[in-house]
Amino acid sequence: TALFTFPASFQGFDGHFPGYPILPAVILVMTGRLVCSDFAGAPLVVQSIGRAKFTREIHPEMPVQVDAVCKERGADGSFRFVVSITALQETAATFSLTCIPGQ
Repeated sequence: TALFTFPASFQGFDGHFPGYPILPAVILVMTGRLVCSDFAGAPLVVQSIGRAKFTREIHPEMPVQVDAVCKERGADGSFRFVVSITALQETAATFSLTCIPGQ
């Protein structure tokens, strides 16, 4: 689990969307990967994303909680995680990540 807050000045909001900033889904996936990497104790590279659902907009200054649960660890060193992201106590996104160690 990790908590994030993205200020209005965060570059990820640029152009997404002018006058109505929303955190892009790719940033949510990246925060999930960071939490998974912390669990693994090393940087991970995303191999696939599954069952992705983005259900709540995230705006500047909203506290975001990212929870990742390791569901499987492969003999090849891969990991499969289920990631859940909440904002203002509502589910904002859920997805699975299959990752391998990398840089």
